[in-house]
Amino acid sequence: MLKPLRKRSAVDEALDALSTDLNLTDYRGIDSAAGQSLIRLQKKLHQRIQGGVAAAVGIAAQAPALSAIAHQTMQTGSQLAQSSEAIASSSEQVTTAIESELIPATTDVARLSASVAKAVRNCETDSEQAENSITQVSTTEQHLAQVITSLQGQLDEVVRVISSISNISRQTNLLALNAAIEAARAGEHGRGFAVVAEEVRSLANTTTDAASQVATIIESFKTEVSGLGRAGEQMQLAVSEGASSVRHIRSELGGVRQAMDDLDQKVHGIAASTEQMGMAMSTVNRDVHTVSTVAADMQRKAAEVGERGHEVHRESDRLLESLGSFRLQVHTQACDDISRLAQERVLLDGGVSQAENLMHQALGRHAHFELMYLVGADGKQISENIFAPDLAGRGSDSAKGKDWNGRDWFRAVVASKCAHITDVYRSAATDDFCFTISVPIVDDRGRIVRVLGADARLSALLN
Repeated sequence: MLKPLRKRSAVDEALDALSTDLNLTDYRGIDSAAGQSLIRLQKKLHQRIQGGVAAAVGIAAQAPALSAIAHQTMQTGSQLAQSSEAIASSSEQVTTAIESELIPATTDVARLSASVAKAVRNCETDSEQAENSITQVSTTEQHLAQVITSLQGQLDEVVRVISSISNISRQTNLLALNAAIEAARAGEHGRGFAVVAEEVRSLANTTTDAASQVATIIESFKTEVSGLGRAGEQMQLAVSEGASSVRHIRSELGGVRQAMDDLDQKVHGIAASTEQMGMAMSTVNRDVHTVSTVAADMQRKAAEVGERGHEVHRESDRLLESLGSFRLQVHTQACDDISRLAQERVLLDGGVSQAENLMHQALGRHAHFELMYLVGADGKQISENIFAPDLAGRGSDSAKGKDWNGRDWFRAVVASKCAHITDVYRSAATDDFCFTISVPIVDDRGRIVRVLGADARLSALLN
């Protein structure tokens, strides 16, 4: 005898719905104790799964950032490695130039400046000696001028004496002539006296001639002494000018010596600094090579981090794909928002531009949606993609006329004439995790006229 079939309980139906739809928010028609246990189980599952989804979304949100940081770090490491290699090459060239050219050149300049400074000091000493010698010459010349002046005075005295002698000899000659005349008058008795008078006269003539010759010689000597005096004056003037020039040269040499001493000190300082620069550049070379090694290591580790970021990205996608099949309270919230919006008469029979304006306003009110669009009953999109305000400008290409007949979210709505929620996926527009809600827009006879689609941001709903 066949047993009658047992009537399915509300709990059985709820379990079937849960296993089929994975909806953890549908508690309708369950009043028994077993039903209440099922509701508690659903709530606990909802709490745990929503927490898992939130954690997965958080991890998934960090994965692109981690990959971007790793990529940026790799680029930075590459740039740092290239820069450090360029710096190392340049610093090695600078070090080579310093060691092979600059240090020897500064050493030679230091040696040359020291030699020039020494030569300038020697010139300063020689100029001092020259000034002393010129001073001595000037003193001697002044003494010579005094001697010449004295000699000219003595010569004048000699000239006067010679003049007196000439006068005396002329007078003696006249006296001798008179004596000879008187002797001739005396006759025989004056003959002897006449001889003496003639001798005196001859001697007087000789004295006169000698005095005349001496006067001529002295006059010539005076002329030469006068020329010597003029030459002495010119010499004194030249010596004075020479002394002034030597003093000026000494003054200039003193300034040059001071400048050369300063230059010598600076050149020695430059030489010392150049050597220190060479040592510093050697240290820089070592440090740059260290930086290059660190940069290469940073690139390698950044590549590892990037690979780990991609793994996190893949695993978080898998995790969310697994958990995204469950229907949570956030799904219900988003579905209710779109279902209420679908009741607007404008979406049923209004113009496309009016519908687009309405969707713009709805996106302004609901930040957890990133995109809305309106599709005709034939499956072809009749509006543009309307993006959220923070995504304005993302949709540069027109979406009108796209055929969505092959998509589950459209076919499910057409088949059931009820709202449909897709599993979680990663948005092509924002790379965030989303799910699509499609709601039928029906006329008074229950026919589907249009379908309202919306992409909801999972992270915004969870927050």
